[in-house]
Amino acid sequence: MHPEKVLLTVSWSQAGLIHHEFIPTSETITANKYCTQIEEMHKKLAVMCPAMVNRKTSMLLHDNARSCVAQQTLDKLNELKIETVPHPPSSPDLSSTDYHFSQALDHFLSEKLLKNKDSTKQVFQEFHASCTLDFYQTGILKLVSHWEKCIQSKENCFD
Repeated sequence: MHPEKVLLTVSWSQAGLIHHEFIPTSETITANKYCTQIEEMHKKLAVMCPAMVNRKTSMLLHDNARSCVAQQTLDKLNELKIETVPHPPSSPDLSSTDYHFSQALDHFLSEKLLKNKDSTKQVFQEFHASCTLDFYQTGILKLVSHWEKCIQSKENCFD
């Protein structure tokens, strides 16, 4: 017997968790689904931090999966005036914000017993409640500082 898998999508910024969604196991993330999530994220961000969406353009770092680069997605991003930041290559030097959030969530989950989807949702809510604004700001700032180091190092390895 294999445990039931749970797919979670998360959108966050330096202002905190913007949107999350547990995807039913029978669904996949298509371009249509992703566009719906982008729209929902944009609406929530407009309430949470209007200055971030009232700029000439907003910036989004997202995955490079098919649903993220599909024409439908690109059209939605254009419509919402969201500019994408290129996804960095997998490199310990360019630890993406994904790793900041995922590592913290993984560490939080390591001591929890997840019996079903409901308990998983509850534990995620506990994790979210434990994250301070500083946690989110640190994650964004780490990405910026790592990218700056990479540019300065002219693609050489660095610590």
